[in-house]
Amino acid sequence: MWDEFLADAMNYLKSQQQRLEKEFRLGHWERWFYDQKSGTITFSSAGEAGVIADMQVVGSTSNSSGTWLWSWDNPSILPDVKNKILEVRAYGAEHGFERLTDPKWLGDEYDGWEMTAVTAFILKADGGYRAPGDNGALFLVMENVRLA
Repeated sequence: MWDEFLADAMNYLKSQQQRLEKEFRLGHWERWFYDQKSGTITFSSAGEAGVIADMQVVGSTSNSSGTWLWSWDNPSILPDVKNKILEVRAYGAEHGFERLTDPKWLGDEYDGWEMTAVTAFILKADGGYRAPGDNGALFLVMENVRLA
């Protein structure tokens, strides 16, 4: 049951990402900046904001520990940008999907994309994004994607 669900989620995210690329050229902006306080991610080039989206932080990967951590168990993530992720946790509890209910487990970037796809699928988000960091990455879903 999990494998079929995950395949559907990955297909959903792939389709959404293709749409975002076509409509907003999302993969072509020079810079990105996410702001937890405003709950947005902005894509820009040459100092000009081009695309903005509302965001929810799905979770993060750590290269040093080789783990995935859901945002709902990460105190450094502000409540307003992780509140919808609790719906994903509840969905996991309802369907017996431990990956969605265990706060932290061995995982890598591929797992981060899978959890982003699952989150996008459950929340019907517009797409996902991986914000790389010094020791891993932060994974986000985007809603209300629009020109700046």
